[in-house]
Amino acid sequence: MPREIHFEVSSGDPMNAVKCEGEVFDWTFQTWDGPQDYRLIPTGPDGGTLDVADLDAPLATVIGNGGKNARANSLILGRHVVCCEDPDGGRFGLRQANPSAR
Repeated sequence: MPREIHFEVSSGDPMNAVKCEGEVFDWTFQTWDGPQDYRLIPTGPDGGTLDVADLDAPLATVIGNGGKNARANSLILGRHVVCCEDPDGGRFGLRQANPSAR
């Protein structure tokens, strides 16, 4: 069973969310040095979406069970990431490592 390694917190005031959630959950945040304002919350040795060996099979299973691909494949920190929605609109991500990607 894959383990959760990533999730997103949306906020109109990211610094306030970082302060609040950092104190409430005792989280530390890392700022991603990329083209957009993005922070990472380490949750374990792999970082912090479901790690899969290949995106195609689980994405097909999501769609086959009434879910959908909610956001196109994005390359984030050397990993291909897709955002999925279950039939009730619950979102989760799938992540596939790609060491040659930058």
